[in-house]
Amino acid sequence: MEPTATVSRLQKTEGADLIMDQGFLTEREEPAMMDQDWCHELLPQINDEMRLRTLPNRVVLKQFHYYSGLGTILYDPTQLTAAQAKQVLMHALGYHK
Repeated sequence: MEPTATVSRLQKTEGADLIMDQGFLTEREEPAMMDQDWCHELLPQINDEMRLRTLPNRVVLKQFHYYSGLGTILYDPTQLTAAQAKQVLMHALGYHK
């Protein structure tokens, strides 16, 4: 996806739904998250969607380096700590042993 691409309404609502349901969103659920610039566009959009739903939760974007590259996760810090988010992302991307 090109860095100038915008986040669609569907991506925004589905992302917020997943974060509400499971506490996180990775590139496994949303392949466009492989583009780091696009992730930075998605973060405020999901937080905006959470505000529209009158939820106090604010999503955090975190990037972790693994042996085969950079991984990105958006997660709700009230549901996961940074360490848990790293483990969840590692499993989602297939880096677990």
